[in-house]
Amino acid sequence: MNASRIPGVQFISLTEDINTKAASGRLIFHVFAVLAEVERNLIRERTKASLATARARGRLGGARRKTTKKQYERMRALWDSGKFSATELVKQFEISVPTFFRRMRPKSLATED
Repeated sequence: MNASRIPGVQFISLTEDINTKAASGRLIFHVFAVLAEVERNLIRERTKASLATARARGRLGGARRKTTKKQYERMRALWDSGKFSATELVKQFEISVPTFFRRMRPKSLATED
């Protein structure tokens, strides 16, 4: 945001000598804004480079899954049988309740699988 271009809006620092009423204060304000933008772009570039390097090594982003495909299939079979409650299966497979219900969604609604 450019405080010096909004009529009636000014930035005055109480601890540093920065006041956008004066030309020198506007200069300092703009220098800080440019430095913040450069830093934000550098962070973005480093993040993209790190993700590309990780992908090249076969790594994917995000947390590792709590259940393997076999465990998921077993959990689905037990849930579909109707013999076990969600609470029992959550404890048995050591997962959270939201994870359990996300995994038990009908295939038509599943986005993760």
